[in-house]
Amino acid sequence: MRKIAKHILVILNIVAIIFLIASVLSVYINPNLIVSLAIIGMVFPIFVFVIILFLTIWIIRKKKKHIFLNVFFLIVSMPYLTDLVQLNFKNDNETTETIKVMTFNVRLFDYYVWKNNMELRDKYFEYIKSENPDIICFQEFFSSDVDNLKNIELLKNEVLKTQYAHIQSTHQVSKNRLFGIATFSKYPIINKSVISFEKSSNMCIYTDLLINNDTVRVYNNHLQSIKFQPVDYEFVDSLNFEVDSAEVVKARNIITRLAVGFRLRAEQADVISENIKNCKFKKIVCGDFNDTPISYTYHKMVSGLNDSFIEAGNGIGNTYNGAFPSYRIDYIFYNDGFECIKCNSPKVQLSDHYPVISFLKIKSKLD
Repeated sequence: MRKIAKHILVILNIVAIIFLIASVLSVYINPNLIVSLAIIGMVFPIFVFVIILFLTIWIIRKKKKHIFLNVFFLIVSMPYLTDLVQLNFKNDNETTETIKVMTFNVRLFDYYVWKNNMELRDKYFEYIKSENPDIICFQEFFSSDVDNLKNIELLKNEVLKTQYAHIQSTHQVSKNRLFGIATFSKYPIINKSVISFEKSSNMCIYTDLLINNDTVRVYNNHLQSIKFQPVDYEFVDSLNFEVDSAEVVKARNIITRLAVGFRLRAEQADVISENIKNCKFKKIVCGDFNDTPISYTYHKMVSGLNDSFIEAGNGIGNTYNGAFPSYRIDYIFYNDGFECIKCNSPKVQLSDHYPVISFLKIKSKLD
């Protein structure tokens, strides 16, 4: 009986290692080639935990061969684990030389909740005013021409106190309501452009700013969302592992939505990353990527850049605040023209995303 139990443990351990390898491969293989790897990559932390569990079992049983095997694959996965968890001991004092950059998916400032009650919208504005960023990138931005909904005017005149803004509509339901993406800056804007996609209303805008006689290009991205419906969230919340035909259909719907999202984001990341690569200016890349660090999208977008969280963040750094499991899906990247002094993601209970804030310092030519 003990032999059978040992063989079962070994088989389960090997299966866990195979899935760990598959989740790491998801970083390098375009989901349009093998989408199942992208879905496996989402649960990379679970496979790491399972390997640690097996390692503990083999240490207790004093099985050196199995200990070595699990230690080896944990070491292989370590660079990807540090994309998720960080411990930094940088001197994080902000100075007048640093640029405070913020990215925030504001979920339309919860327009559909407060359109008859302004208190919730005003909480967003109070928070943003208290942070007072030099550059802020909004995703799921909303404004209107109606008197009490003029969010652009309020942000310019009262909250951020700057007239420099790049605002792009992703779709317009009616003439006087704007739904889209926006970048506000305390620095002069000298150029604006848009990267749009045929199959999606999601987009990237980039804004060239004049900062201390330097041209800095800021990319504001909102990549393809999964577009879960309320029924999908209800299914995830109510999982009881009892299989019936209705639950199989719901699970299939979720997997289909995930697959479509992964494929579209990969296409979008390919286009945006090419533009970033060809940009000769100092650059900052912000936004809601709707993908975790263990994904093709993340590694395509961060290629040649630095991740603020990895360079100066601490903890897990999760940025999603919704019903689905919490992940880091909002980012601030920068090229070697900057140094990141500090990065955090305040856990403010406003949107279904937490903001990400980075303090960047432009390097001098001698640095």
